[in-house]
Amino acid sequence: MLLCRYYKMSMFPFYRWRKAHEMEKFVPERFLKEREKYCVAACARFRELNYGHDHAWVFAFGDMYGASAMILHSQRTVFPVFDGQTEFSLPPHLIRALRNIDIYALHGLASDTETLEKILYPFGLIAKEYTDYFLMALDSADDVRSVQEMPKGLLLRRAEKSDAEQMFPLQAAFEQEDVLPQGVQFDARVCRLRLSKIINHEKTLVAEMDGKIVGKINTNAESYSRYQLGGVYILPQYRGRGIGTTLTSAFIRLLLAEDRGLTLFVRKNNLSALSVYQKCGFKNIGDYRIVYMQ
Repeated sequence: MLLCRYYKMSMFPFYRWRKAHEMEKFVPERFLKEREKYCVAACARFRELNYGHDHAWVFAFGDMYGASAMILHSQRTVFPVFDGQTEFSLPPHLIRALRNIDIYALHGLASDTETLEKILYPFGLIAKEYTDYFLMALDSADDVRSVQEMPKGLLLRRAEKSDAEQMFPLQAAFEQEDVLPQGVQFDARVCRLRLSKIINHEKTLVAEMDGKIVGKINTNAESYSRYQLGGVYILPQYRGRGIGTTLTSAFIRLLLAEDRGLTLFVRKNNLSALSVYQKCGFKNIGDYRIVYMQ
């Protein structure tokens, strides 16, 4: 099917890259919904697209009918959604646009980021660092595996605004260990702002033990019918007690009760986190990559 689609695009001039405007939103939206499980972050950004600052280009047939690929730019990040296609020739106007915007990173399936990276390389947009992840999904409460009995003295509850100060050390450690690329200095002010946004706008669950918050988990994106999980962190001195698995299992049950699917990506070398997700029923559905640009 992909071969047929690519053959069609290659042989006929009716497919071309177009800027997606608000009035044409239904076309790229339909395209994203069909691939939602693999591009939750891109879907979430497109839902909140600011057409004054952000950009979206769609490879579409005719008058914006039948999209087959998409490039989304939002908040210094580019999300390529190429549906498995690996050969593109971007028109000069799109190359100029990509060269004139601030690109900090590429996010997406590894094959899609690799394709876009090859396109951008001759024009001076060069990758500086890669982080590879397993893309994982969970779609039904029936797939959630039973976990061990809750550790004694552990309390799970939703995060509140008043928890921000206690949660800050966990968020700071999470960002420094699992988010920031090499050579980027941690900014406590930005971290606090990000944490405030998480508490106020995302789904968040915290784990309490010995009278203090020792673990947290949250969503970091919401697409059309899915949540993306992230921000899982347990204080080092409380690891190995089953808190991470218990916290994750409880959180995903709450989210699945909303009749939404779940997606996450985890570093391939983070074996402890990968083990937790697998214990909770997540299955690997692909390779995800973040490419940091020079």
